[in-house]
Amino acid sequence: MIKRYFLILSAAVLMSGPLFSQDELTDAFRKSYYSESYQNYAEAIASLIPVYQADSYIVNYRMGWLHYANGDYMESKRYYEKAIELEPKSIEARLGYAYPLDALAEVSGLEKNYQAILKIDPLHTTANYRLALINYNKKDFNKAHAYLETVLELLPFDYDSILLMAAVNVGLGNIEEAKKYYRKALLYYPDNTAVAEELKKL
Repeated sequence: MIKRYFLILSAAVLMSGPLFSQDELTDAFRKSYYSESYQNYAEAIASLIPVYQADSYIVNYRMGWLHYANGDYMESKRYYEKAIELEPKSIEARLGYAYPLDALAEVSGLEKNYQAILKIDPLHTTANYRLALINYNKKDFNKAHAYLETVLELLPFDYDSILLMAAVNVGLGNIEEAKKYYRKALLYYPDNTAVAEELKKL
């Protein structure tokens, strides 16, 4: 019985991969941040490879960002997916995951990703705003309006949401509402000639 337990324990240790000391991990991250500060992303990635562990959320999350910054979007996706697998309720990993999805123009994947965030936090303003934008681009103005309402209840003077709500109301044919939001946008940026022109068109 003792021998069998020892064999199981040994197998578990081997499967978990090498263990690294705090000093080794800290030094690898320090080198990685230093390289990133000079936009040398390949070197920043290389600094972490010796301490990579498949079961480390932090390393996978960091590798996801660095591969995205280095322009390797497929590898970025892979690392972010691993991070999400390790911490399914991590909103930060899903927000990071959006970067390579957006770069690869995977709109369906982006939509599912933001919907997954809303299952964790229904009031998450970034996810609600980006779903509004996705639906606006799909000309599903009613859905876009619903998502934006959530954002503007929490952030009533958020410029991007105000401007998008104006455009959504134009799409819905609610011209007076659209004017109201364009006027709010001008209170945020009084000298924005593009917004002033949109208002004049209505």
